[in-house]
Amino acid sequence: METVVLDTNVILRYLTNDVPAQAEKVKKRFLDAAKGKIQFEILPITVVEIIFQLANWYNLAKDDICRMILALFSPDWIIIREKEIIFEAISLYRLKNIDIVDLLVFVTSKNDNKKILSFDKDFDKLSPKIRLQP
Repeated sequence: METVVLDTNVILRYLTNDVPAQAEKVKKRFLDAAKGKIQFEILPITVVEIIFQLANWYNLAKDDICRMILALFSPDWIIIREKEIIFEAISLYRLKNIDIVDLLVFVTSKNDNKKILSFDKDFDKLSPKIRLQP
């Protein structure tokens, strides 16, 4: 089965239905995937861009953004690269006032048993304490 990487604009059309004609095209593709004709993949950088767009362009609340992103984790025909890292980062994003990119850096570093060299004190709000000051 062919695997195709999804771009941010396709996912945004699906999630927001802001361009109905395009959203319908995406829904048809997703139905094909549900029938086993194709599989889709979402990259971590795409998740970051989706969150940024939903927060800044669409002005959605953090809880709504998290709910929308996590809904993408459900279908077995969507592969989320680094799914566990993204899931943990989104869980923290929902609770903390910290940028999603910083949370991805934190979760990745924590899971790899590495420290983070940063001036950003937001890392100190997280546990374990892994930030080193420059």
